[in-house]
Amino acid sequence: MSIGNIDLAMKLLSVVLSLFALVPAYGFHTNQRKPISAPIGLQLYSLRDQFKADVPRTLDQVRSFGIKYVELAGTYGVEPQLFSAELRARGLQPLAHTSPTNSFAIISTM
Repeated sequence: MSIGNIDLAMKLLSVVLSLFALVPAYGFHTNQRKPISAPIGLQLYSLRDQFKADVPRTLDQVRSFGIKYVELAGTYGVEPQLFSAELRARGLQPLAHTSPTNSFAIISTM
């Protein structure tokens, strides 16, 4: 198999796996008839390039998407206490964090 064919196969596999994410979670063979409800959030790292330019404006954008819950991935150069205040001002609630310790400090103060 040539490198071009391997790249194509990997892209197709990626598309197929992505389609599985679109399948609704209906109880997974339990007797539930209702969809499983869980908070929908956003991993802030997804917007890391926007955060580099303007942290408050990016947080405003996140809230304008209708997002309430976020996963933290650092504070993008902002002091943890100030970042926490920025989140609270917008009604954003961190539910998780990745490895940076300053993210944990924010969650523990909210």
